[in-house]
Amino acid sequence: MERRSALKNIGGLFLAPSLLSATVEKSRKRVLRVAHLTDIHLKNELGAPGKFVKCLHHMQQQNPKVDCVLNGGDIVFDMNKENLATIDAQWKLSHDIMKAECNMPVRYCLGNHDIWWNEDDKGQALYGKRYSMDQLQLAKPYYSFTQNGWKFIVLDSVHLDIDDTWYIGKLGDEQFNWLQNELATTDASTPVLVVSHIPI
Repeated sequence: MERRSALKNIGGLFLAPSLLSATVEKSRKRVLRVAHLTDIHLKNELGAPGKFVKCLHHMQQQNPKVDCVLNGGDIVFDMNKENLATIDAQWKLSHDIMKAECNMPVRYCLGNHDIWWNEDDKGQALYGKRYSMDQLQLAKPYYSFTQNGWKFIVLDSVHLDIDDTWYIGKLGDEQFNWLQNELATTDASTPVLVVSHIPI
């Protein structure tokens, strides 16, 4: 029951602004503009790098300007069953483009294709989410941050299924308890945005 209540509250966070917009629209002042990029699945084929560069340039030319970029996951093409050489090349391509073509802060959410679940390499230290977390310099796959008076909660919704060979969408007890605490300790007047790759 507590889970349902918490998730209903999250839903309310999204609905409340739209319900109020008709009455307060005139008094509102933009404090933050966010670009949400997701499921890029970047690989060095079909002209994808050049198209991604165009996307980044378009985003950075917006007026009013974008203050923050949220990447919703599936950053690289696919890590799931690939070998390390292929994964290394995918991440190098992503890093090279972002370093050269994007001068804005980016916050990342892990997607199901950003996780290495090759059954032959379970003993590797980088197995699972560790590889991508290291690439993105994330201490945990879920986290929160604040910017311009907004609170952002980035969730990790991708987990191994019970047979350890594929994934399912869930939060797990530890993360769910963390989420409940994040919401409970956030001032009620603070707007909250929740990012999750798999819908919860």
